[in-house]
Amino acid sequence: MTAVITKMAVTSSLGENEDEIHERIMKFNSGISTIDYFDTDEFMSSIAGNLNHETWEKVRKIAIDENVDNSSALTIYTVNKLLKNTRFNYQNVGLSLGTCNGGIQSMSDYFDDIDAGQSGKDNLKNYPLYKQMFDLSNYFGFEGPRFSFNSACAASSAAIAYASQMIESGKAKTVIAGGSDPMSKWVYAGFNALKTFNTQNATPYGNDYGLNLGEAATFFIIKDKEEALRDGDDILCEILGYGFSNDAHHPTAPDAEGNGISFAIREAIKSSGLESDQIFYINSHGTGTKANDVAELKGIEQVFGKNVPLISSLKGYMGHNLGAAASTELALTLIGLKNNVLYCNFPFQDYREETRNKKIFREHIDLSNQKTRDIIFINNNAAFGGHNSAVIFKTNLDNKYNTENSYKAIDEKSVYINYISESTTNELKNVNERIKLNPEKPLKEFDKLLYQRRMNQLSQVSIIAGISVFKDQTIPTRNGLIFGTPLGSMNATTKYSDSIRKDGFGKASGIYFPDLVVNSTSGRISRALNLKGYSASISSGGNEDFKLMEIAFEALKSNRADVILSGSGIESNSVTEKILGHPVKTDVVMIEMVNEFKPDTSILKVNEVRSYQVNATTRKIVKKTVDNATKQDKTKVLLIAPNKINNFISSKNVDFILEDGTGVQGIKALLDSIAKKWDRVLILELSINNELTVLDVNSLKNY
Repeated sequence: MTAVITKMAVTSSLGENEDEIHERIMKFNSGISTIDYFDTDEFMSSIAGNLNHETWEKVRKIAIDENVDNSSALTIYTVNKLLKNTRFNYQNVGLSLGTCNGGIQSMSDYFDDIDAGQSGKDNLKNYPLYKQMFDLSNYFGFEGPRFSFNSACAASSAAIAYASQMIESGKAKTVIAGGSDPMSKWVYAGFNALKTFNTQNATPYGNDYGLNLGEAATFFIIKDKEEALRDGDDILCEILGYGFSNDAHHPTAPDAEGNGISFAIREAIKSSGLESDQIFYINSHGTGTKANDVAELKGIEQVFGKNVPLISSLKGYMGHNLGAAASTELALTLIGLKNNVLYCNFPFQDYREETRNKKIFREHIDLSNQKTRDIIFINNNAAFGGHNSAVIFKTNLDNKYNTENSYKAIDEKSVYINYISESTTNELKNVNERIKLNPEKPLKEFDKLLYQRRMNQLSQVSIIAGISVFKDQTIPTRNGLIFGTPLGSMNATTKYSDSIRKDGFGKASGIYFPDLVVNSTSGRISRALNLKGYSASISSGGNEDFKLMEIAFEALKSNRADVILSGSGIESNSVTEKILGHPVKTDVVMIEMVNEFKPDTSILKVNEVRSYQVNATTRKIVKKTVDNATKQDKTKVLLIAPNKINNFISSKNVDFILEDGTGVQGIKALLDSIAKKWDRVLILELSINNELTVLDVNSLKNY
């Protein structure tokens, strides 16, 4: 199957109407304006890509009426537009969402409540990034599989890419995918601390450095191409392939040579079955900062040599929309192509010396007389934490599409588990050993070369668990890391908050701001272990461990990597305990997944990892699976579930574990079951948000 985009909805500083957006870009009329909804006197800049007041009033009304964060409200507002005049069964609709700092306003409001002597409980419950996914599901009644990517400025790119994977694997017939990030004074203060702003309209690739922030939400309907043609849908583009990578370099700065960017682009081209000379255009990340633009161009040139495609960055028109950047920039490209135009960069006086490449075009390109009517282009994005994502699309300028699949078929591979480990601040545990750790600075004593000053506990413990998994191994080049965490490093978040509450927004901590993004831990693990391949970071609300295993399972099956380190973790913090409602210790689980059996190391074969929203249909599917498993000899069935719904499965042959929302219990249960010499283990992880993930494995060796 081939995934296609059939509809889009945009809420941005350029407007919401496609004709309006097109007209403004054609006239070089940007959406950058003065911020008038919070005080900017303490900052080096006072401008951003702001939504208009009328739109914000509508978004805020949703936030108040539904008691949700601004990010959820902006998402609901935009998806409401997307679904206008559409007809399909919401029960089959999957979600793949991306956000960088969704929920951050609720966290800010929580601390304001605390400082005013109030509990802040209502605001705190709306903070977690994954809440946006649940709010959207609940509002519209979507019942398909759900994924929430938090890979910062590449988040919506990852969401769109994985939506195509959901379609191609048959896990969903229709997926709503995209990203949302409203403006936040907390986030603005952080970028101010990093001194990345341009005080004028940003001009990526131009000789005036600096970025403008922006706010936006953009979402798409993604379907199977054959079904879209059968239903008579308009097709905006086909999704041909994608590639993920990690720079493994720095928390905020890109690899100066663009190696991570080139890796992601090469993987995207490989997965599409195309040749590099078939790429016509690259919609680049192009933030306007001194480091990003040069590194990105170098990465592109590594792949294409002297035959670099046309390049432009669209951030000069509406600012850097963070988690909504990729989705909004894709929408703008599609709007242009609908009008037979490729949009150029926002005008600049001159190229900077390092980006003086005429393929970075400075005038809009009219495609009306373009002989090649299939325009194949790459949406390229990079992010804090080193995450990179490149997605390849094909648009036919005459809107002519046929039922022929447009991607290269790949033979599916089997997936195996080689190692599993768990680490707290006190102890490292794997199948063969237990090692005591120094709870104060566990990584400093475990491997002082990898320890960095002020490194948070979640990162330290995650790196220890990762080292344990890869101990005495030569890691293949086509490696990867998928990490999940409900909340990220809450210690870093509270320290960042303390810097603002103590000294004001103008002195927000540039040290702790990079860890405010939840994917920062993933980036730190990648740097420590030199994992530069397939890279993603997710939040899902208590079942992160199996959700990320599902992503890794699909990636390895389709040969996007040879080995993927899959891990999930939670960090002890008083705010974390308030969110989850019980004491929490720092705890991380890691698992090595591969797509080649190794007699000496492979311990489990993965039959399936799949997530469902619980409804009458999925209950029947799961009940049948459990009934069959409990009838087999030497088969262990475990259910991890909240106490109030522990009767989800009534079989007496199923062991019950109380779900605690930490996102590590599934893999911990798997680690504990290995020593019991079961031939097959079936673990069902049911979250408080009514989502079930099922892991089915067979034992390959006994311990």
